[in-house]
Amino acid sequence: MHDLYTSYNSLEILETADTIDDLIDLLNLIGKDKDWALYLTQYPLYDQENFKTFEEYRNPPRKKTAEEILADVRQITMSTVPKKKKKKGVK
Repeated sequence: MHDLYTSYNSLEILETADTIDDLIDLLNLIGKDKDWALYLTQYPLYDQENFKTFEEYRNPPRKKTAEEILADVRQITMSTVPKKKKKKGVK
């Protein structure tokens, strides 16, 4: 499984995963590996004031709740829906 994890070959991933859970686990490992590489590039820039652990970097705290995000989406979609024009002569 480790060779599969490091090679990122999509066909090998699909062939190796016996179940959907295995596939999800493999994809999570690949994502975590890529996140770690990005974290390492930013690590030298951290100091005592802005330091983040890898887990904090990978899972930042949400600034809005799901309900607040959905309310924003509803507001945006309602404001961008064009209003129907009334046809002349039709009541």
